[in-house]
Parts: sequence; structure tokens; C-alpha cells
Amino acid sequence: MTVEQEKYNNGFGRWSWYMMIDYLAGGDILKHEGVTELNFIACLNKLAFMKEKANEDKRREDIQKQKR
Repeated sequence: MTVEQEKYNNGFGRWSWYMMIDYLAGGDILKHEGVTELNFIACLNKLAFMKEKANEDKRREDIQKQKR
């Protein structure tokens, strides 16, 4: 998750479950039902992967900025 998404989640803790569904659905409410039919563990793995990927992308971006 990006910093913006984490700030959103912290401010709307009771809506965190909905935020995860919406995030996995790409913000498309028409895809929410499809997400809820997926395996819960698979969804959590995807969210964890997306968070780690965002962190790694940011780390690499920071390294590139330092080289400039």
C-alpha cells in the first residue's frame, strides 16, 4: 500500500475491510463481488505483495534520486 492508502486506512480503521476490497477491485465497485468470492488467504497474499512491491519501488526511486 502506498503512504496515501495507509493514511486513508488509519483515518478510517473501521472501513479497512472495505478499503482492501476496493483496492483489490481497482476502485471499480462492479468488481467488488468478484473480489469477495476469492480465497481470503490469496487476497491477503496479494495485498502483502503489493505493499512490499510499493516499498521496493520507493526504495529504488530514492536510490535513483540520490545518484542524480
